[in-house]
Amino acid sequence: MKMLLPFVAVVLAFTSVRGQEPTPGAVKAAEKLAEVMDIKAQMSNGLEAMMPMITNMSEKMKLNPTDAKELEGIFRTWFTEDLDHSKIFDETIKLYAQNFTEEELAGLAAFYESPLGRKSLTALPQLMKKGAQIGMAEGQAKQEKLRARLEPFFKKHAPSGNP
Repeated sequence: MKMLLPFVAVVLAFTSVRGQEPTPGAVKAAEKLAEVMDIKAQMSNGLEAMMPMITNMSEKMKLNPTDAKELEGIFRTWFTEDLDHSKIFDETIKLYAQNFTEEELAGLAAFYESPLGRKSLTALPQLMKKGAQIGMAEGQAKQEKLRARLEPFFKKHAPSGNP
């Protein structure tokens, strides 16, 4: 119970901050942070972060190179033409402004303007992408174990008459 109370307090604090409208100062500080971090460029690179998943999908479907390129093209078109990047950007600004104070956002901006901050902006997306690939490979390697664990659950919850 002692461990549960601090956890509940943190969750309540976080959710209460997220639900509030951000102050104009926090929004302005979040916009500055977005500029320093070049979030618009990072959003544009979001498709590249998805490419391992698309490649994996092509491999699972056993697509030939032409069809794999077509699938990639579909995702590229969806990403560039269908997603509302302005909306995503505005919502991201709001999210930062709701979860950080104006002072914290200014501190983050100062950090990302430093040499270490600049390096982390370059290195972290690649590290996260590689980390996701490591996790995906491990998940695929252990897929049968997951399937074995899920099978009893699915049998238990199968609709009547459908084992």
